[in-house]
Amino acid sequence: TYPFTENFDTWTASSSADYGNICWGRLTNYSSSTRYPYVSTSQSQSRSNSVYFYGASSTYSAMVLPKFDLPVDTLAVSFGLYITSASYQLQVGVMSDPTDMSTFVPVGIAHPTTINQWQNFEFILNSYNGPDGYIAIAAPQGTTAYGYVDNVEVYPIPSCPRPTNVTATNLTTNS
Repeated sequence: TYPFTENFDTWTASSSADYGNICWGRLTNYSSSTRYPYVSTSQSQSRSNSVYFYGASSTYSAMVLPKFDLPVDTLAVSFGLYITSASYQLQVGVMSDPTDMSTFVPVGIAHPTTINQWQNFEFILNSYNGPDGYIAIAAPQGTTAYGYVDNVEVYPIPSCPRPTNVTATNLTTNS
């Protein structure tokens, strides 16, 4: 059923436990007891939890969403992202094998324009041109990236795009 939504508020927050939802996957090559990405209570856009990512020069982490019944190139994904440094960013992509990071094909970059605030991102996946697979959000290897993700939503690409950068001018107390 679409839209598919997840705010992680019912998941157990832990840097070492498995996800409570077996339909989601995570990948990392970080070698410690901390298993990135993990459910955290440090920041949240909704009530209580988000997912914390970490990537560095030789380390990556990725969250793999469940398999959907529509082709990936007919879907869109949106989520909130919170970062603490202007250089941090996460990637959205598609994986043909949810257990193999080498199959990750980037489709877009979530790079907030402000730090220490939640910013929403939407990615239309119609530019993906490969085998059907799994949507993934990743802190890629090669750049330092920390970030919190919350309120993930997946839905069929709308026939009319959502408005962006809406502004109002000449506002008065009577308008």
